[in-house]
Amino acid sequence: MSLIADILPEEQLLISLCRLSFSEKQKKNINALVKKITDINRFVYLANEHGIIALVYDNLKETGAGDLLPEEKMVFLANSRMKSLGRNTFLYNIIEEVLGLFRQAKIKTVLLKGMALELSVYGNKGLRQMNDIDILVPRKRCMEARRILLKNGFQSIPLKSPLYNLILPYYGKHLPELVKGGISVEIHHNLFAGPDHSLTEKMITGSTEILFNKSSLYIPPVREFFLYLVKHLDKHEKKGESQLRLYTDLFCMIENYGEELLNRTLFKEAEAAGLEKILAAKLFLLKHYWGIFINPGLEIPINEKAPANITQLFKTFLSQPKGHPAQYSRAYTYRQTINQIQGLHRKIIFILGDLFPSLRFMRERYGTRSKLAALLYYPHRLGKIIYLIRMQRN
Repeated sequence: MSLIADILPEEQLLISLCRLSFSEKQKKNINALVKKITDINRFVYLANEHGIIALVYDNLKETGAGDLLPEEKMVFLANSRMKSLGRNTFLYNIIEEVLGLFRQAKIKTVLLKGMALELSVYGNKGLRQMNDIDILVPRKRCMEARRILLKNGFQSIPLKSPLYNLILPYYGKHLPELVKGGISVEIHHNLFAGPDHSLTEKMITGSTEILFNKSSLYIPPVREFFLYLVKHLDKHEKKGESQLRLYTDLFCMIENYGEELLNRTLFKEAEAAGLEKILAAKLFLLKHYWGIFINPGLEIPINEKAPANITQLFKTFLSQPKGHPAQYSRAYTYRQTINQIQGLHRKIIFILGDLFPSLRFMRERYGTRSKLAALLYYPHRLGKIIYLIRMQRN
């Protein structure tokens, strides 16, 4: 039984518009939902907060439901859609420059997240809103890729400590952001937790080449890309800052590649990556709120592994996409970060860099005007780190 009837009409309408095609029955349902809305301002607010305002506008027009909304709201949505399209165009200019530089150096580069989805799933219509550029390169060449961009006008965000230069390819999933023209580029080198990089390697070796503006681009293989998006969504949810846009990505991928995705192989790879429960939870929600078809043979593991409070968490997220309660404590996050750094000497470098950051970082972090004032905060920082370490032991 669908759970979508248990949420407000504004939220039902949002979910109903988070797709790329509609049956006649779905169009009629959307028109009926528009008539039930009592707070149009909240509907528009949520569309914007969930990062789907461009898609919402296009789909309201596609289904004919836009004629039932106040004209000024449709104008606002239309303007927001044009802003999204303009930003996407600017992002394409930057990514073509980046890929051109890497092509000269013969560094294979795979697009990730929004840009890969916009070109492969959304149809390059400006419907998938994007904020920055994420790319994946082979780990052994990620530092070379970073140096190339730094030589060509990109600026790195400040490192917390100069010591981190020694462990950049081993700390986190991507290198520090590089910025040019207000656009951030993240060079990823590892996408899944643990020492086994086989899934990340599949993302590179199994990628598909497509043409865009007479340039060749690489899109990740469907199954591994889907698992990465599941993991990425879960990370944002645990931090209390997710968006409906990320669920829409999963649904649209299933609509495009359902038979290739929803099978035992997906669950085997998810289990190997430690994502089996997370995958089950997301598929449970996609079934009950979006109505995706799940093979009966897969329903039992999905229902068994999905958390008991999953629907309540989803309802809270729907009404409050940003700022809903984080599920990870700071101590847990700190422990995970350290655990994922390979090699004792690298862990020590990370902790030392965290204990004794650069003075520039300290001045920005604590809002001091002088270096002397920033120095006074080092004992405070030491106490905080000791507290986090103690907490992670409990």
